[in-house]
Amino acid sequence: MSAAVAQAAAPRTREELLERDRMGTLSRYTAEQQAAALLIYKLVKRCPDTGGGIRAAKFLLGLYNGPRFPFDLTDLRCFDPSTFQAAMVVLRMDAEHTYCEIHVLLNAILGPSANVGAELEHWAYDIGLKGCCKKSQLPELRRA
Repeated sequence: MSAAVAQAAAPRTREELLERDRMGTLSRYTAEQQAAALLIYKLVKRCPDTGGGIRAAKFLLGLYNGPRFPFDLTDLRCFDPSTFQAAMVVLRMDAEHTYCEIHVLLNAILGPSANVGAELEHWAYDIGLKGCCKKSQLPELRRA
């Protein structure tokens, strides 16, 4: 490839660089893996105060930072069949094919304004998990 072609293909703005990185992340995961991660994330967003939503949040938090937020595997028994299947896809993906952490993948799926790492920290605080940040240390959430 000539230098002129390489320069033309290179991202020129911060947004172009971020989009290239986002697409690179997504290209490493199958549509099934992305859909499974998104299903669990959306369950937490849709039902944050329900047993299923709290368990889904704990599952994602366990993948995000297992030493800080251990996940009780018996909680998987409480998932409905589709959520359980999604959790198994995500768990297998994380165990066998970790290119990035779960919050990075969800950021890539959700787009440039996402900050799933900050959301996870807020979820841990809201649920009252041991190991969560103090309220004053919580990262700021961008509001859409």
